[in-house]
Amino acid sequence: MFPGVSTLNQIERVLKVTGMPTQEDIDSMVSPHCTKIFATIPPTKKVALDTVFPAAPEDAIDLMKKLLKFNPKDRLTVEEALEHSYVSQFHNIDNEPVCKKIITIPIDDNKKFSIKEYRLKIYTDIHKRKKDLRKKKMMQEQLYYQKKKSAMGYSTQYGSSGYAKQKEPSSTGEQSRPGTTHTRGHGSFKRSSTGKYTSTASATAAAKPATAADKEKYKKYYQAKSYKM
Repeated sequence: MFPGVSTLNQIERVLKVTGMPTQEDIDSMVSPHCTKIFATIPPTKKVALDTVFPAAPEDAIDLMKKLLKFNPKDRLTVEEALEHSYVSQFHNIDNEPVCKKIITIPIDDNKKFSIKEYRLKIYTDIHKRKKDLRKKKMMQEQLYYQKKKSAMGYSTQYGSSGYAKQKEPSSTGEQSRPGTTHTRGHGSFKRSSTGKYTSTASATAAAKPATAADKEKYKKYYQAKSYKM
């Protein structure tokens, strides 16, 4: 609104539309520099706001007049400013949170800094903010992957049913040897020379002859086979 070539020049431009502040206004600003600054500025002729901003609508001029007050007691509050007709279209009472703490400016306004010091302070604050955000994001990612890893470990151990998985026979080792017995679930299975698994109980029952005739038959069979060998 009031661009100036320096801080002092900017204050001079503001004073053209507000007029010189009273001593009560200066005391209300609670700054040791105010008295010195205003003492160096010569009295200027007050100019109407509508001449400085001729294109501004009437309600905008009214809002500026009520906000351009040096004394905070004479200035509109945030709630009053939001209810002003100029910004009423943006006013949404259901989406306007109230800050419950006093806002403190990170850079002391009562201390004079050089341009280099201001720049360094701003860059330092930005760097710290980005660093904190990166750290927070990294912690969130670590927590996410820990939960994911725990879930995968549970799934591997128990499966979707929630019961511990039985060890499956491997594709190498004992499975490749005929006659190897493996446990699957509640029963035992034996692999034959053909590579097929049969129940141990049924294989045992089939191997034992049921009658004396069968015993004699198997005895003659093995004797004949041994003779040929």
